[in-house]
Amino acid sequence: MELALSLGKKVELIVEGEFTQLNKDILSKLYDPLIHMLRNSIDHGIASPEARLKAGKKEVGTVCISAHKDGSWVYISIKDDGQGINTSKIVQKALEQKIYTQKELDSFSDEQILEIIFEPRFSTKDEVSNISGRGVGMDIVKDYIVKINGKINLHSKDGEGTEILIRVPLHTSINKFIVIRSGEQDFAVPEALIKELRLLEKQEIDFNDKGATFRLRDQTLPLIQLQEFLDYLQGKELSCKTSKSSSETMIIESESKLYGLSVDSIEEAMDLIIKPLDLPNIQIGSSYYQFFTGATLLNSGNPALILNIEEIIRFYDSQMIYKQQIEKHQTKSIDDYLSDRQPEGSILHFIIKEQDYGITFEDIQEAIYDHKTYAIPGLGEELLGIVNLRGESIPNKNTQSQSSSILLVIKRNGKRLAINVDEIIGLSKSYDGIKIIDSSTLIQA
Repeated sequence: MELALSLGKKVELIVEGEFTQLNKDILSKLYDPLIHMLRNSIDHGIASPEARLKAGKKEVGTVCISAHKDGSWVYISIKDDGQGINTSKIVQKALEQKIYTQKELDSFSDEQILEIIFEPRFSTKDEVSNISGRGVGMDIVKDYIVKINGKINLHSKDGEGTEILIRVPLHTSINKFIVIRSGEQDFAVPEALIKELRLLEKQEIDFNDKGATFRLRDQTLPLIQLQEFLDYLQGKELSCKTSKSSSETMIIESESKLYGLSVDSIEEAMDLIIKPLDLPNIQIGSSYYQFFTGATLLNSGNPALILNIEEIIRFYDSQMIYKQQIEKHQTKSIDDYLSDRQPEGSILHFIIKEQDYGITFEDIQEAIYDHKTYAIPGLGEELLGIVNLRGESIPNKNTQSQSSSILLVIKRNGKRLAINVDEIIGLSKSYDGIKIIDSSTLIQA
């Protein structure tokens, strides 16, 4: 272990499941993340021989990388018996780097605190090492894993060690798919996600401001209408109604919850190979790649997009959360979110209804002068709707501004919110006569 020797450490590398087979393309994409995580374990997980002996451990640390196949997935573990990750230090650094507030961190579980490591640019290091960084680059590692439809989780106990668990698909595609049609477009859904198929009559569906639901035996399930979702991606407003007398519906399981996905027609089951998306040549989804995991050619020669069911459900649930939050709060004015302390550094000075306001400049992601806000039924007066910003859905807070042409996107603690303003004055270090908005409180509310 050349790296361990250069650091004055003694490390034994254990490899288990080395004959586990994995698709060549996926393996090539995993190489850099795996190397980064192994170097992390040696550089920051394993302590010096002296420190290990003092802690009652053997002077030789162990790093174990193991892999095994389970169904259509391969599970990879990188585990060390090192120092573990100090959650108190993560909290301290998260506060210093203004990623979360103390109030938010107080409500986090240990698992949620560990997840902060995957935040962009987060680091617990005072000085960045050119060897690795437990936290430095971990957001990039997660991006790599997610792009190949995988998942990554981290478990650690201070003083005992850390384990990183990765799940990736065995092949570039999960072979069996159900081909469906919505409008004039063909799509495919992994068969493994589908629990059963149903034909829902219109009278079985309950339409309300929160969306559509239906009864499946003793459960009430949310119903996602695929065509409505696709229409939204193309700029149309969401609607909770249907004119069809019946809907072909797939019962889908995601994270132990059941959902209904209604489509125009369910065609057939096929063995398909996923190919990388060539989105400019695809009719739907060129700006919303996260909702599709790939493309394929059907036996007919027609192209079809592979639906990313988990992302579609996550999007659907986010809309429901927005609606529920509105119902819990009475409509507030922008003055209800003013800060009671002076900001540090420059602010962005702007006007809303002839009143001067400001927000700490580092909390401003961007200003947009040409945008469209899409109304969603049931949001009430708290939000104007949702703004689509390069494929991300951002809630637009109702500031009762006189103009809807200027939009400020605020980013704080990993969350985003858009507000309309009447005029942007510019950067200012003077706060006289300016009402300072607490962006953290505004976004949290």
